[in-house]
Formats: sequence, C-alpha cells, structure tokens
Amino acid sequence: MLDEESLGAPQPATSCKHPAAAATATAEQQTQRSVERMRDALTPVTVQSISGREITFSVTVTCTVREMKSKVSDAWHLPPDCQQMLLDCDILEDDESLDDVLHRSLSASGDAVTTRTLQLTLAVSDVDAHQRLAHGDPRICLNALRALLYSSQKGDDSVVKAVLERLEQLDTEDKHASRAAAVEVLCNVAERGDVRVLRCLAQRLNDHTWRADWFTRRASVVTLGTLAEEGLVEHGELFQRIMDSDPDWRVRLTALEALGAHVSPETATAIATRLQDEQWRVRHAALTILARVARRGDEHIVREVCRTLKVSDERLIPAAAKTLADIAPYGEAQAIEALVEVLNKPLIGEVRAAIVAAIAHLQQGGKDLPPLCSTLFQPEEEPEEEPLEDLFEELLEESLEGRLEVDRGRPRLPH
Repeated sequence: MLDEESLGAPQPATSCKHPAAAATATAEQQTQRSVERMRDALTPVTVQSISGREITFSVTVTCTVREMKSKVSDAWHLPPDCQQMLLDCDILEDDESLDDVLHRSLSASGDAVTTRTLQLTLAVSDVDAHQRLAHGDPRICLNALRALLYSSQKGDDSVVKAVLERLEQLDTEDKHASRAAAVEVLCNVAERGDVRVLRCLAQRLNDHTWRADWFTRRASVVTLGTLAEEGLVEHGELFQRIMDSDPDWRVRLTALEALGAHVSPETATAIATRLQDEQWRVRHAALTILARVARRGDEHIVREVCRTLKVSDERLIPAAAKTLADIAPYGEAQAIEALVEVLNKPLIGEVRAAIVAAIAHLQQGGKDLPPLCSTLFQPEEEPEEEPLEDLFEELLEESLEGRLEVDRGRPRLPH
C-alpha cells in the first residue's frame, strides 16, 4: 500500500519531443560545437582582386572584415577605405567577423562547417582612386595608383588617359615611387601596341628625362618590351642604346632581356656586344640569350663567346660552354680549343663537367677527334705496382748510403 508522501512526490518529466525536432536540435548543437572548435583555429582566406591577383592569409574567426582589409593593405598598399570585400555578390560590412561570414557562407551553401579556404572577391573603388590620383600628398597618390593597378581592367582607356596625364605632372616632381607605379599601371592596363604609351615612354628614355631614376627607367623598358608590336622595329635601336650607355646595370639587363624576347639576326649581333659588359650578370644573361637566338655557325658570335670563355670567372664558364655547344659548328676547332684551354685550369666539378659535356657534344660523341683533345676521351693507363719485396730491398740499399735508416726491419725517414 502506498503512503501519502509517495503519492504526492513529483515524478520525473519524460521527453515528448518530435523525432524531427530532436534531429534538428542535434544538428544545430553539432554545428555550434564545430564553430566553437574553430574559434581559436586559423582559417585560410583567399582574396582575389578583379584584375586576377590573389593573396592568401590565415586569421581566426574573430577577425573582422576591416582587419582583413588591413592585411590586404599591408601586402598591396591599398587603403582599406578604397576596398570592398564581397562574398559571392554580397558586400561585407567592416564590423562583420569571419565567424559571421562563415555562417553566411554556410547558410547559402548548406555545407558543414569546415576549415576550407574562404574565397572572397576584392573590389576597389575606381572613383576614389581617380580622385586621389591628383592629390598633393605623394603617399596618397601612390596608393591611388596601386588601387588602379588592382582594380582596372585591361584596355580601360579612361585609366590610361588619367595615368598619362599624371605622369606628365610627375616629371617635374621628385616622386620616384609614384612614377614607377604609374608606368606599371600603364603596362598592365594599356593594350598591346598603344601608340600613346609607347611614344610617351620612348620619348622620356630618349630625352633622359629620368636620368636620376633608374627604377622608372627599368619599368619603362619592361613596359616597352611588353606593349611593343612583334619585331621591335621602332624601339630596337632604343634598347640597343640603353644596353650600351645606361649607367645602371639593372636597366641594361632589362633592355637586354626585352630585346632577346624578339628573335632576329640583328638581335643576336646586338646582344653579343654585351659580352663585354662590366657587370657579370649582364654577360651571363647575354650568353643565355645567345644560346637561344644565335644561328649555329655564326663565326662572329662564336669568336666573341670563345673570348668570353677564356677571360671569364667560373660563374660564367658553364653558360659560355653551353652556348658554344649550341651555336658552334660540329667539330669547330676554335671552339674546342677554347674549351680545352679552360679545362686545363683548376675548376670545381660542376664547371668541369659542363665543359666536358660541351666538348663531347661538339665532337659528336668522340668521332673524328683531333689530336688536341683525343686524350680527353681515352682512359688513362694505370701504372704497374712494384712488388713490396723489391721496394723494401731498394730502401735497404739506400739506407747503406746514409739516406734512410732501418729500425727493426721498417724503413723510416731520418730525423
């Protein structure tokens, strides 16, 4: 029989949730736990600009959109105020955290929370960039140019026109970084063969307008080589003059590489003149380009490469040997003699191997070897070893003459 206390005691409540509701609650709890685990973990974020450039960095889910813009600004020097980050077609607010962005992405895709790389699109305000372009502060002007570099589409005529106008103003100002950035924008935005850009840069290089600014001169040479029509008929002489007379080796090297990208007999002859450049990096680049553009059997170029091979240091010998192997006629005595002469010097293994490979290539596997280098491909005869008994007897006879002493049956040098 039950007493009153047991009858009046409260009974534990039983769960009466619907199975579907219980499954939904479980899924939400799992998602919440996954987000909590990711809160302290680093999430990779890839930001791609409209012009196609990408940057990837890792941040925690508490990082805000404004802080991600600051990371982009540190890498690309784009002011955060000029940036707009988009997830698909939605603009992200500065105070949104990566946690909010992940939830928005998950609600749109329906995927589970993972550590996959989040893809964002970066849009840069062209209006703000154009307004800042004429600003008197050089830092603001430079940031505007960088913004145009990352936001402008190829062939945007308004950007090309605005940058050309600003470049004319920068000619009278001591702002080297802004000038170089303006030339880089022209290189990336202007169409190939744009006469306005080619004429503007060629005129300033010819007039030595930027004689004290090697960085802008080098950027201009790169732009001319990129935008000029095939063959460089109009600017080939300009590049040759820059290679010959520019005081900075980095500009000469850039002009050499730009000229070497356009193959022609005249190109090879002009590049061969740089084998006498005072900077070894320029000479090395000339050798590498000649191996690609020179005709096999060109006596003048073969002679110049042989001269370079004989007087160069070890940094250039492998490149010179390969160039001779590529352009000298098979069995050409002048080239082989030059290689053998260098081979007789004390060289490290890699350099010696490059010379031997070049000789073997020119000799077509060792056929019809001339007397000068036939010994290079013949195994050396090993000297016959003298029996130990005979050697000991000779040493013993010498000891009788006082030149060696014998102590306990073992020869040793006298004190």
